[in-house]
Amino acid sequence: MDVMGSSAPTPAGHPHRTMLVNATAALLLGSALMVIVHECCHWIAGALIGHRSTLYAFGVEYTPPTEGGQAAFTALAGVIGSLLIGALCTSWQPFRRSNGFGHLLWLWFGFCQLQEAVTYFVITP
Repeated sequence: MDVMGSSAPTPAGHPHRTMLVNATAALLLGSALMVIVHECCHWIAGALIGHRSTLYAFGVEYTPPTEGGQAAFTALAGVIGSLLIGALCTSWQPFRRSNGFGHLLWLWFGFCQLQEAVTYFVITP
């Protein structure tokens, strides 16, 4: 049964509950993947400038600590990476024809990446 008390299938033949579970699972998994990829962009930027980088769940620590232009470069790497990856995922949709969970996960991952980038552009200044 769905929220409205009906167990009628959707036009595609799947119950509403299955769609809700799939959408929720794709959102949560896409968000988790977004955080990992975003932080990896910071980590890679630190490695490119020659710093030893330690990747944590929600951040990166650099040894020695970054300062000035290097700090700006490593900070912007996550934002720019999220923006580019989000734009790529929302414009290029290789799983669209399958119309399955992979496509849903791809879209949520892309939307979360874009949201991350826009949020940083809004709160950083």
